[in-house]
Amino acid sequence: MICLSDSIVKRGRTPTDDVSCTLHTDCGNVQNVLHKSPAKSVFHFLDFQTKFALYDKRGDGKIGSEELGDALRATGLNPSAEEVTKITQGFIGGHRITFDEFLALHASLRSTSQTKGTVQEFTEGLQMLDRDQNNLIPASELRHVLTSLGEQMTEEEVDKLLTKFTDSRGMVNYPEFVKKVMTG
Repeated sequence: MICLSDSIVKRGRTPTDDVSCTLHTDCGNVQNVLHKSPAKSVFHFLDFQTKFALYDKRGDGKIGSEELGDALRATGLNPSAEEVTKITQGFIGGHRITFDEFLALHASLRSTSQTKGTVQEFTEGLQMLDRDQNNLIPASELRHVLTSLGEQMTEEEVDKLLTKFTDSRGMVNYPEFVKKVMTG
């Protein structure tokens, strides 16, 4: 596959120059995926491609199935661990996912998934724990929420996650926490 960003760079153009020509001539099969996925513009496409490349540890234009969940989350989806496992079970051992496959999986998940909530909705949900209305909640209360509600996390998972966000007083800036967790 000749990727869109490579063709733009090779031609010495910016993403706004002759985009439709680039889409039609260089990545014909990607054009169809773009119309089906939330990446409705070339900029979203390039953003997806850049984020995908962050998980391409071998530099071969593919990601391992173990990185799929993180890559999907980085591009705006929030699949559960169960959903990711269900998808990757269909792969034959050691299968690495190409960018085209990733876009198709993204579009499929996007169209079939239930609305799982937005950053704003999760932030508003945690706001009820913010007694002082200062965007801070006790890490212990957030721990309780994460281990007992919804898709429950293990103590180890919560420890690993909260270490990054807990300040010296044991408080978590929950709007920042939600944003970072949901957007990667």
